[in-house]
Amino acid sequence: MPHYFIDLHDGERITPDDDGAAYDGAEAARREAIRALTLLASDTLPDGRNREFTVKIWNETGEPVYEALLSFRGTWIGGPGGA
Repeated sequence: MPHYFIDLHDGERITPDDDGAAYDGAEAARREAIRALTLLASDTLPDGRNREFTVKIWNETGEPVYEALLSFRGTWIGGPGGA
């Protein structure tokens, strides 16, 4: 099984995947990366700040094979709380 590394970035810090994991191909690694990206955003977003979250997959030889960006932008209409 191929080995992939999935690095996460929450807009402030990078969490590198130093160990990686074996996946049943690049598509399986992509699905896991997207799952991790959505969990990261879900855990981080209650702070209310605008953020961009990224995930990057590297293969066994250190080549990047996939990258995804999830962007959050929130704006109050009429001031905080909608008032």
